[in-house]
Amino acid sequence: MEILKQRLKTKLEDKQAADAEKDAERQRRLQEVMANERKSKESAAAAATAAAAAAAAAEKAKDKKKKASGDAKTRREELLKQLKAVEEAITRKRTKLEK
Repeated sequence: MEILKQRLKTKLEDKQAADAEKDAERQRRLQEVMANERKSKESAAAAATAAAAAAAAAEKAKDKKKKASGDAKTRREELLKQLKAVEEAITRKRTKLEK
């Protein structure tokens, strides 16, 4: 009778140990899944942030290019006015010398 009690007790302990190992394995897998989900969310957020930053940089470059082309137009107009003034001054000087 004692032997049967010991065998039952051993089986019960073995079963409890196996259940505890299974529970620990489940917890470890759950933590891995949660960590992977966190990483994927973080990488998605980082990708979204990077995309937004790239879009902002592209928009800024576009605005800068527009501004530069606008500045180039006004600069060109200014230079043309100066050239016209110089040409007029040369013409006046020539007519003055011819008289």
